[in-house]
Amino acid sequence: MDYKKKRLELREKNMAVWDGATDVFPVSPNLDSSLKKNTGFIRKVRTSLNEASLPSLLKDISTLTLVKYLSEIVSALTEGFTQCKSTASLLVGVEVSSALFQRFGPEFCGPLLSNMLHGVANPPKSTLNALTAENRQREAKARLERQRIVIRIIIELWLAGVFRSSLDLVDYDLPSFATVKNKAGTVDPPPLASIKEILSSDLVTYSPVTITIMIIKNYKDYLLGNESLDVEDESTKFVSREMQFKFRKVFTTYARSMETYTRSKARVLIKLEQSNEMSYLRAGRINQTRENDYAVLLEECEKLVNGCTELFNLLGLKLWPIQLVSGKTIKEDGNNNGNWEDDYERNFYENIINLSPRKDEEAKTPEIDHANEDEELIKDFESIKVEPTNVNEGKKSKKEKKDSEAESFVYKEKVVEDVVHTGDAEETTANGEKMMNILMTLSSKTSKEVADQCALDFRHVNNRASRRKVLNFFLELKTTDQHKLPIYTRFIATLAPICPDLVSGILAYLENYFRYIIKKPYPSLYLARLYVMRFFSEMIKFKLVPKKTIFYLLHASITRLSHHTAEIISHLLEGCGRFLFRNPETNFLLLKYLDLLKDQQAKQYLAVEDRMMIASALYYVNPPPEIKAEEKKRPIIEKYIRKLIYIDLDSKSALHVFKKLMMMDWEDPDTLKALKKVFCKIWKVKQGNIQLMAKFIESIKPYYPSFTVMVIDSILEDIKVGVEQGGYKNNQKRISQVTYLGELYNNRIIDHNIVMSTLYLILTFGYPNNQPTPYGCPLDPNDELFRIRLVCSLLDSCGKVLNHTDAAHPEKGIGSQIDVFMYFLQYFIQCKQNMSVDVEFQVRDTFKLMRPEMPIYTSLQTSSEALKSIIAGKVPEPETIDNEDFDDAEDDITAVDEVSRDSKYFIPKKPETELSEIEKERLKAKEARKQKRREEKENQKAIDDFEAEFQNMMLERYKNTPGKRSTFDIPVPKHNTPEVNYVPSKDGSKPQTLGKVEYMLLTKKVNKQDLKGISLPQESKFVESVLREKENRWKAQERIRNIVLRYEREHLDDDSPMENDPLRPIMQPKIVRRRVLTTESIEKMKTVDPETTTSSSGNSAKRSDALDK
Repeated sequence: MDYKKKRLELREKNMAVWDGATDVFPVSPNLDSSLKKNTGFIRKVRTSLNEASLPSLLKDISTLTLVKYLSEIVSALTEGFTQCKSTASLLVGVEVSSALFQRFGPEFCGPLLSNMLHGVANPPKSTLNALTAENRQREAKARLERQRIVIRIIIELWLAGVFRSSLDLVDYDLPSFATVKNKAGTVDPPPLASIKEILSSDLVTYSPVTITIMIIKNYKDYLLGNESLDVEDESTKFVSREMQFKFRKVFTTYARSMETYTRSKARVLIKLEQSNEMSYLRAGRINQTRENDYAVLLEECEKLVNGCTELFNLLGLKLWPIQLVSGKTIKEDGNNNGNWEDDYERNFYENIINLSPRKDEEAKTPEIDHANEDEELIKDFESIKVEPTNVNEGKKSKKEKKDSEAESFVYKEKVVEDVVHTGDAEETTANGEKMMNILMTLSSKTSKEVADQCALDFRHVNNRASRRKVLNFFLELKTTDQHKLPIYTRFIATLAPICPDLVSGILAYLENYFRYIIKKPYPSLYLARLYVMRFFSEMIKFKLVPKKTIFYLLHASITRLSHHTAEIISHLLEGCGRFLFRNPETNFLLLKYLDLLKDQQAKQYLAVEDRMMIASALYYVNPPPEIKAEEKKRPIIEKYIRKLIYIDLDSKSALHVFKKLMMMDWEDPDTLKALKKVFCKIWKVKQGNIQLMAKFIESIKPYYPSFTVMVIDSILEDIKVGVEQGGYKNNQKRISQVTYLGELYNNRIIDHNIVMSTLYLILTFGYPNNQPTPYGCPLDPNDELFRIRLVCSLLDSCGKVLNHTDAAHPEKGIGSQIDVFMYFLQYFIQCKQNMSVDVEFQVRDTFKLMRPEMPIYTSLQTSSEALKSIIAGKVPEPETIDNEDFDDAEDDITAVDEVSRDSKYFIPKKPETELSEIEKERLKAKEARKQKRREEKENQKAIDDFEAEFQNMMLERYKNTPGKRSTFDIPVPKHNTPEVNYVPSKDGSKPQTLGKVEYMLLTKKVNKQDLKGISLPQESKFVESVLREKENRWKAQERIRNIVLRYEREHLDDDSPMENDPLRPIMQPKIVRRRVLTTESIEKMKTVDPETTTSSSGNSAKRSDALDK
């Protein structure tokens, strides 16, 4: 059965009911109201929701009244839903509910929704707190089972359209969580509100994760949709994209929260495991309570990890592995060297000459019982009692410290006698000389071969006296001969099978020396501590030291942790720590002692340098695992395209590479994706090949125009993103992008408007109103100069083509746009502080390329004025220079020029040749631009003079009365100078102005006023506004005059006196006009309406007299 098709069919019908349709479900005209059949229908709904009973149920709905039994039907249907065990039976219940809804509408679905939402609601916290722990756990389990069933029913009915929104059914006793409004002010649909209620019930153990997994498995296509598709698919017919996003956000948030909780639980589990191991080492067994706690926590963590993993897989999220056991195991280095760093070290410490005993039969290698050795070491570890650190240790008086340091370690003779038995009383002279030669050779020539040869030579003189000499030789070594210890120890290890008493004697000496230095915390013994621990380390690497002695050294040092013992531990771990860590026989106990060292380091008072020393040693022994970057998997076609563009492409192979690219299948998604990457990520291409890539785009454009548009959009968007993000790490990337854009313009792929808009975008983005200020902005600090470098790079790449296009097509106005931008660039540069030398040189090169004749400004004020002038259409004036300095500089230049001409190396100028056609056109266009600017300058001169005089007048006025506000009450001198030269038009509607307009400017010097005539061009904005204002005033006066005349004409034959009329004509006051009225204009004003004038009353005559005056 196609469930999706059936759901869609039911949804269309139910939505029609919500829209107001009443005839969706066919109902019999004669409904049966018998009690037996109605109660039988209720019984079938409660117990028989299955596919076999569906036809009879639908028939009963269409033939029975059922109106009086709606409440019983809702209760029975709710109970019947809870008994559905399969999807088929659940859909039968949905179809029955749809039929009832199509017949009865909200009267049916309202109580049903109320029942369902109360079924998923969580009980109040007060109710749960009143229960015992056992009852609370039982109630939570039953609630989860009920919620698992009810939430599925709600989702099915919502997808079918029976439920739409909780706001439609607010009158039916809905729980509070169903009507809560979100941040957007809307109410979530019933499924989403129910899911939030279920997931919020337990954020401690995350028990509802099983319900979440069930919902996603069954309704993922409807609730989540396909996130990778941008277009609407079939699932959007049920759930909109916006609602799918809300469902996905809820599930993703829950999954991330569960991951965080699971990892915290895993850390607790690992700590408990380590604590149990330490307890086992101390007591030899683990407490039963600890074991039970660990088992319970392990089971809980395993459930959390399994649920979290499944949830992440369903949502398509990446989950990093969660570790439930301690990861402290022996590292596998990935090589065959075992415990060693390289082959040389392995050969040095393992490949030793095997000397079998020949002369001394008594010398035998001692046998060690390894079975009981580990048990003894564990007992020693358990018996550790850490002594508190004495902060004042070593702070003795100077006299005591001097006397103590004067005492040196003396190895007692009886210890040697206990180890080395007295040899024969008489030694042959030959053996004595050989022995002396062997020891001298060993001490003078330190190499592996010399040590092996000396061991072979010693085999021939092996006796008790010789062994004693060798022992005394090693006991009398200086602490400064530490660099020879590896060779000496190899010699000892080679003789170990035939001289076991030699090894025992050296170990006894080192152990006594260690006991001495660990009790003496004096700085003068630093070399002694280093010597002893390095000697021990070399002996350990040759496996000459038993494990009990090794861990005794760590045991004694850790239990009395202080400055000098920290040095001892550090020297020991740096000498043989990695060997012990990699050796399976010592790895377990070493890890335990290292953990103990970390704990003691945290508890004890140590100086910063001591902590750093221990931390460095621990890092050396057990460094963190190396994280190797995973190689990105790419399709074969992408690898081939990357090889063509990034490796093979150059000026010689460009044609070959382009042919290969055009031969590819551009319809293939993998190929198109790879081509898009290499053409859009231009910063990965060699800098010299950017021009070739732009030429490729030019050749590709006729065949694949959409691809070209996509590349251009991507580059422009990347440039904008780079300006938004900033940062130093992307600087080279951004340089490549703007260079690429310039090359695209050079190949006629984009228009010059795109280049100009990009230039302004780079300089103005982030500033208020796109106006750079000397104070900078958050995206472009005042000392950041990279935007200038970007602009210069873009102009350097396409500046020549822009100039050439401007010369060939001056009608496009590219030159004026570039002029404005170059002045704007100077203004932007002056807003910056302390421009570096390299940027300054780049700016000079750019100006030399684009506008070599443009004046350079050195201050913010002059550059700002120049920018305003060029925007206003004027020619900016160059920055003024002091006359004396300028004359001196001119004299110097003249003198240098004369000297250079007199020189024999003077090269005369080349004679001028005939210009080409392009150069002639360029000169003509340039001359036309200059003429236009000259005319604009003349037109603006009058306005500039007027504005300057006006500003001076206002400044003078302000200086005479500073801080005082007074009215300007000076009578205007009586001059009949015309303000505007005009003649009225023939129709009398609008005056006709001439080319110039005369104004009278009132000036004041001290107490003397004066009028000054000013002629302004008619095209200036000021004159246009004045004329427009006077024209409007003229029209208003004409309109008032016509209204008055019309009113008089209407009341001409009225016998009532005019004095009592509230609308009687009002005598207009005398109007003083500042313009000169000609006789023709006055006559025109008098003869506006001849009929009205001849028939007007005395008031009209008075008005005419006023006008005559």
